[in-house]
Amino acid sequence: MNRAGVTNLAPFSFFTVVSIDPPIFAVTQVYPGPHRKNKDTVVNLIDTNECVVNVVSEGMAATMNATCAEYPPGTSEMDVLGVKAVASSVVRVPGVARSAVRFECTLRDTMDIGNGRVMLLNVVHIAVDKAVLGPDGASIDSTLTHLNRLGGPGGIIEPFKLVGSESNAE
Repeated sequence: MNRAGVTNLAPFSFFTVVSIDPPIFAVTQVYPGPHRKNKDTVVNLIDTNECVVNVVSEGMAATMNATCAEYPPGTSEMDVLGVKAVASSVVRVPGVARSAVRFECTLRDTMDIGNGRVMLLNVVHIAVDKAVLGPDGASIDSTLTHLNRLGGPGGIIEPFKLVGSESNAE
């Protein structure tokens, strides 16, 4: 969201966990050409110091992909595409209502590396749709078919578990 309150969506952004305690994400923007111009998402994040990382499901793939079209700065992809927003609990930036998991974040730091920019985000609140919680009420069940970026837009449709090995190493 920009300073004027216009929302912005960025599909398939690179993000990963950097730390669990405190919870910190890294979100990466790859510069879209030699001019090293920041995309709206980065400009807005630096201006407002807030964002929401939305975990969206396979059913939203076409809509989320449409958000990557070249819209003029100050255009709300949410409004153009009819994506319903939901108020956040801690940050001003709204989340995507159909998102099963929303991470409300504040900007911790930014750095340029190679042809990209890394933004470190403090996770200040996590909102989870109860429909995707497992029987224990604390874990995400296997029915969540979330989209992610694995070198390009993609996802893991069939979840699986790996059995960890025991180690006597200290």
